Amino acid sequence: MATPLVKPSQSFVANYIARRSELPSPRAQVLTPRSGTGRKHIRIFYPLDEDCPGGHQPKLHEVDSTQLAAVKYLLLFFCLVQIVITAGITWVLRRQVVEIHDYAHEVFTYGAVVLCCFAAMLGALGVCLRSLPLLLFFYINQLWSLSNVCNFFVMYLQSDQRTTTTCALVKRGELTLAQAQGMGLGVDCDDVESRTKLLLGVMVMLLTQLWVSCFLCKTYSEMVQTRRSDDNDRRLTAFVWTRRRETWTQLRRFEDVVQRQFEELRSSLVSRQGVKQGFTAAMPPGATSAR
Repeated sequence: MATPLVKPSQSFVANYIARRSELPSPRAQVLTPRSGTGRKHIRIFYPLDEDCPGGHQPKLHEVDSTQLAAVKYLLLFFCLVQIVITAGITWVLRRQVVEIHDYAHEVFTYGAVVLCCFAAMLGALGVCLRSLPLLLFFYINQLWSLSNVCNFFVMYLQSDQRTTTTCALVKRGELTLAQAQGMGLGVDCDDVESRTKLLLGVMVMLLTQLWVSCFLCKTYSEMVQTRRSDDNDRRLTAFVWTRRRETWTQLRRFEDVVQRQFEELRSSLVSRQGVKQGFTAAMPPGATSAR
């Protein structure tokens, strides 16, 4: 047996009509699907903007494009400088301007110079492509090169300490050149001094180049990583907003169907109530009481 349809009470109809006459907010106030009647109602699912508003965007660590470009070109410049320096050191070793008597030290020097040149090329390529693995390889090689340069010059100064001390004594007059030669230290103090100054200048230049390029590489890598993280956050926010807008569009269509049903129900109830009141008013009082 089918359940009979329960007729809504008069108070429910009156309250519904009263709610329909309330003034909605400007954003939610739109026309019903039956816009010809000019009746307005409150929309729960109002139309969303195409783009996500700024208030819904996450707080990002914005990277200044000017600073990013400046760090990029500086790092490229230092990579090119390192390539030139390593090429010059290779030329000096090939021309035997500086003789290395130990074969193991010679092989190690050649290998370190070639590796630094190769790392500088990969670093320049990583800067152009914004490749984090290539930049990481360049950063590790710079740290290793810093350690090698420091160790090499410390070892050189320790090995040349006796000659430098003798030249200092000769220069102060505490030791004659003949006495120094008699001690088996037949050296030219002017040549030793100029060579020491040259090596110290080269050491300072290499350490400055390696340290600055290492710092710029680390800074540029962090900037690139931050910008990629911000781009991913923006894409994720745009994706969520797009899916929300599509969901709300479907919900608005469902709301239109529900509102249309309510409109038809309201019109039916109002017409029924009007017919009933008219029929009751037309009947004589005795007939109503008898019924």
